[in-house]
This record gives sequence, structure tokens and C-alpha cells, in this order.
Amino acid sequence: MTAESSAITSAYHPLFSDPAADTTLRSTEGTLFRVPAFVLRRTTGYFAATLPAIADTEHVPLDEPAALLAQTLSLLCGLPPPDAALDFDRAEAILGLAERWDAPGAAARVRDAITGPVFLAEPLRMYVVAVRAGWKDEARIASRGTLVLSLYDEVHDELLRRLPTQDLMALLGLHRRRRDTLDGLLKTNVNMAAVSWEYRARIFAEMDIRALGDTVTGSAVDEWREALACWSAKCAGAGCGKAIYDRDTILPEIKACIDQLPDTV
Repeated sequence: MTAESSAITSAYHPLFSDPAADTTLRSTEGTLFRVPAFVLRRTTGYFAATLPAIADTEHVPLDEPAALLAQTLSLLCGLPPPDAALDFDRAEAILGLAERWDAPGAAARVRDAITGPVFLAEPLRMYVVAVRAGWKDEARIASRGTLVLSLYDEVHDELLRRLPTQDLMALLGLHRRRRDTLDGLLKTNVNMAAVSWEYRARIFAEMDIRALGDTVTGSAVDEWREALACWSAKCAGAGCGKAIYDRDTILPEIKACIDQLPDTV
């Protein structure tokens, strides 16, 4: 045995160094992973088909990095995960390996984590991952989270390009439907029908930027030129001078309309 091969065979990952495990996998860096063959066969279609053919191989070489193997094998073996917390990059890498290995258990563990705070903080990327994995419930949750985003901002182009056309159109359609449905509701609302078209146009534009609708009912509205024109409008009748539009009536009416809007794909 050469010095180089001796160094490689001693480089066992600390979580997978049990001599009782009868199969040794080798990462692209040369890190070794001892894993029971029955676990690999029961949890992956790939090893169920290939392990009998490689049973006499001292180390099974894999075209996978050590960090990814440690994360995925921990999931398959029911071990506590390595120190690195699961984030989008690791989740997508694990899902890719789970697909290559036909390992539904590893994908299921990622699915259990995908609605956690780390992933909800990036709803568009979460939507992409959920759609590509075929997780409809998680995709709906993620689509609701995207309502705070302006999807036409070029910063989102790379993620949007990763979506299948059908799912991209569904997401864009949700944002557009909220904008257009709210516009229709306001036009037929008895308290909003007489409000200036400029004010309704501003609401339409704001919904196009942030479909959640929170920016058209909060205190920021009081800084809009279009809203201020409404609040300051007075009755022109002799001796009247009353306000034509009641802010404390109109804003709750808008909020009530927003509450009726669809919020998931």
C-alpha cells in the first residue's frame, strides 16, 4: 500500500467510521464513509440495484463531495445532522442526490424542514424548490410568501427562469389576479365609487409592486398625493365645508376588499 492510499483509507468521516459497518463509500475528496449495506439497500433504489455488483469493492467511489454525503447519509441513517444547518444550497443539493439515488426518505426529510423560518424568509426560492420537487402544499405556502415581492424586479429573474412555464404563469397570475380583483371590487364599492380615479390608480400601481396589499391600507397612505387630495376635499356647498371622503371609513373598506382576495396559487 502506498503512502497516498494509506492516507486515503484512514480519512474516515467521524460520523461514519464504525468498523462494524460493512460498506465503505468514498467521496470525491477521498473522505470515507462506513455505512451498513442493508441501510443503503433499504433507503435507496440506486444501492439496492448496485450493491450486489460492488460487494467485493474495498471502497465504493462516488462522484459526490464529502459535505453532501455527510448530510444525506445522516438523513438516511437517522443520525443527528452534521454541524452545518440545512439551508437552501444544502437542501437543493440533497434533493438532487436523492433523485440520483432514488432515495425518497432523504427528500422527505428535506420536505419536513422546507417550511421552517430559514426557507420562509426566501419565499420565491422556496416556491422554486417546492415546485421542482412536486410539493403542492409547500408551493402554495411559498406563493403566499411571494406577495411581498415585486416579481418583475430583475433581481428575481434567475429564480423565475428556473420555473416550469406552467408554475411561473400560476405565480404571476396570482399576483395579477389580486391586483385586478381588488380594482374591480373598489370600482363597485359604494364608498369607493366616487373616490378619484387617481387614488384608485395609485392603489392599482401599488398592488402591482406589492400584491400583499399592506401598503395600501397602512399609515404610508397618508403620504400619497392622491390620498391627501381625497382627505382634504370639502363640500363646496354654501356654508357646508364638510369633508367629502372619510378616511376612517375608506381605509377599512379597502382592507375588507383585500381580505377577499385569493392568496395562493
